[in-house]
Amino acid sequence: MKKTTHKRLIIVITLFSIFLLAIFSKIIYTMIDDHETSSKIPLMEHYNLFTKEAQNKLELLATTTSRNRETTSSYIYDKVFNVFVLKVILTKNNSLKNIINYQNESSHVTMNAVYSGLSNYNMKMNIKSGASVTTSTVHFKFNGDSIK
Repeated sequence: MKKTTHKRLIIVITLFSIFLLAIFSKIIYTMIDDHETSSKIPLMEHYNLFTKEAQNKLELLATTTSRNRETTSSYIYDKVFNVFVLKVILTKNNSLKNIINYQNESSHVTMNAVYSGLSNYNMKMNIKSGASVTTSTVHFKFNGDSIK
């Protein structure tokens, strides 16, 4: 009877170890596979979102490309404001009011995903690593009145 219990315990521990190994392998592979490169070359698709007047006041900080995500652009506008451009593929056509969610000090991270910081200068932005997927909402986490 003791040998059976001992064997079951070993099987449970072995299965749990394999499960943990699979999770950590996925995380490590995702982090390695989602390598980013930055350049000072503007992406015209992002740059052309601004009016000609605004373009004259924009300074490109970085254009960041990734194998698995959309390209991002970081700008300084009028030497004061940070502007970050990221294309998000939406799951359905919806109004900005229903897509953007502002919450003070909240977090909407999924436990089975890897998040990585995106390049910019005065804020922290995390996005799921790995292949691009469609998005239904964008969550902003902020402190105090920094969103104003």
